[in-house]
Amino acid sequence: MKTIGIIGASSNVGSALVKKFYSKEIQIKLFQNKNSLNNFKDKAIIYNNLSFFFEDNDELISVIPIWIFRDLLIKNKSKIKFKKLLLLSSTSASTKINSEDIWEKNYAKKFLIAEEEIKKLCLELNITYTILRPSMIWGN
Repeated sequence: MKTIGIIGASSNVGSALVKKFYSKEIQIKLFQNKNSLNNFKDKAIIYNNLSFFFEDNDELISVIPIWIFRDLLIKNKSKIKFKKLLLLSSTSASTKINSEDIWEKNYAKKFLIAEEEIKKLCLELNITYTILRPSMIWGN
């Protein structure tokens, strides 16, 4: 059976992913930072230890802020066993980089720097990755 790990499942996007995958022939594994995933106990395996979560998945989806995910990857680099990664960034990375507003420009740089660092790590660890840059996501 195919397994997919999702980090950020308590968000609207993450919750929609769990519901989407639940009806398929997929074993879902979730990382829980707080006790926010209790409603998924019958649908997924829930991890409280990020190292074990990174070790125990072949494929991973991240819907948490990309710079937070980058930090988690770097901190747990030696535990990473997954070989496929799908993560969300934002169109702000490309649309705000040339803004005259310094806050917007710095916000874009935050996305771009995190994307580049994740790309480098994925290449180093031989991880196939896809970075999506959706525009605003509202609700489910």
